[in-house]
Amino acid sequence: MKTKNKDYPNHKTISQWASKGYLPRKGTRGKVLWTNWHHDTMYLYYAPDQVEKVTREYIDEYFKNPKNRDK
Repeated sequence: MKTKNKDYPNHKTISQWASKGYLPRKGTRGKVLWTNWHHDTMYLYYAPDQVEKVTREYIDEYFKNPKNRDK
């Protein structure tokens, strides 16, 4: 199934949310979407209702684990 990012304009990757001070809530599952119309890379995207405001320290700690980076 080819799902395009433009179909989900409010969804963002973990890194995009982190830059705004948010991270996905525990237990949420992102949606795999193409990053562009070339269909060469896919990432997990999260909806606004799947994230929560967190501190900068929590974001820094979260990204120390390589598993938590965008995939």
